[in-house]
Amino acid sequence: MAGTYEEARTAIKTALATVAITSPIVQSIKKVYEYPPATLQDRPCFVMWGSEMDAEWMMGGLVDERVHTEHFQLFLQDSDIDQGFKLVMAYRAALLTALKTQGGLGGHATVERLRGGRPAELTYDAKYIGAEFFLTFHIKGF
Repeated sequence: MAGTYEEARTAIKTALATVAITSPIVQSIKKVYEYPPATLQDRPCFVMWGSEMDAEWMMGGLVDERVHTEHFQLFLQDSDIDQGFKLVMAYRAALLTALKTQGGLGGHATVERLRGGRPAELTYDAKYIGAEFFLTFHIKGF
């Protein structure tokens, strides 16, 4: 089954929306912003920033544009740094679980690598505790 970047991105958004934690508190993602909003109204949330391009030229001049690295960020509501960092670590583990169940990204792509997840103070419309992630995936077919 051939997939498209847009289909894979929708599957990533679906996976991100399922992320939930049970410790140190019970909490789940309230919103996944498919595109960066002006302000973050619902937290905890993920903001998707789009894909870094990875084009590879092949014999005969064909261009393979099937590898993408989607950049997204986790923003938390908790402003307490110690608690916020614990929450980021819990969300990171839950994200791995969610992506394992969506490893085929709806049959449109294959997850290859997830990078990032270090707890940090992030600035958006205000300062938040959160993390940045980079998900590399390979579109199936052309």
